[in-house]
Amino acid sequence: MKTKEYLEKIEKVIQLGYSQIGTREDSKGRVIYSDEYGLPGEPWCMMFLWWLFKHSGYAEAFYDGKKTASCGALLRWAEAKGYVVKNGRRGDIVIWTFRKTKDGKPETSHCGIVTRRSFTGTTSIEGNTCEVGSQDNGGRVLERTRGNKYVLAYIRLPL
Repeated sequence: MKTKEYLEKIEKVIQLGYSQIGTREDSKGRVIYSDEYGLPGEPWCMMFLWWLFKHSGYAEAFYDGKKTASCGALLRWAEAKGYVVKNGRRGDIVIWTFRKTKDGKPETSHCGIVTRRSFTGTTSIEGNTCEVGSQDNGGRVLERTRGNKYVLAYIRLPL
């Protein structure tokens, strides 16, 4: 249900995300999000989302207030809680898949927070991405649009 209160809360998270666009990791792969998380220099797309919810005042909604740096762990948690939704919308977390696992299943590759969605593509603010090259380890915060064929799941957190 789209309540005014929910929309105001999720908009706060999204606006904080927009304020971070352009942030880059340093030459050692360090960035504020992974430093604050406690894993400096590690891949940080999920740490970026953790940081957004924490600094927006909604840390408890993200992974029950705990930390995870794993897209797969967040997806399994969301599935167990019933937070995975079929049709994503603004404010949902998107889990992207770009590769298959050894057993042929889609890999949880990357994540972002949805800003727009259409029938063909999803736009999200993402940490540790780039405009050209690596989809899931690019060292910048950007707003990216990708085809919906790369969406593994949408997660709607209870704010």
